[in-house]
Amino acid sequence: MTTILLPERIVQALRLVCPILNDAGVEWAVSGSLALALHGLPVVPKDIDLQTDRLGAEQIALLLSEYLTHPPGLHLGVRLVRSYLAQFRIQGLEVEVMGGLEFQSPEGRWSPAPDFRHQRTVVDYLGL
Repeated sequence: MTTILLPERIVQALRLVCPILNDAGVEWAVSGSLALALHGLPVVPKDIDLQTDRLGAEQIALLLSEYLTHPPGLHLGVRLVRSYLAQFRIQGLEVEVMGGLEFQSPEGRWSPAPDFRHQRTVVDYLGL
């Protein structure tokens, strides 16, 4: 099995975020490069991306309000993606929370991404 070594700033931010979100019962999942690293791929994440639904983005914004840099709002991303996005700065690290992720078809229709709750797996990293 591959040993996963994350940057210390990521570990510190996770130690703060995970208990708060779990204790509040927020539905969430790690995504992006951090998810790849936690599953053993050889990438070094530089930030934390979390996926949730729109309500989860609102809940997380309240729970982590002291770290909030951009309040939740509709955000049109690159590559025909949009979400209800909130941004935070925790331990000097950017944390993005994407709620209600949607993709645009070549015909211009928006469709919800597959439900992250059915796609996620639990990865224990340092007891988190």
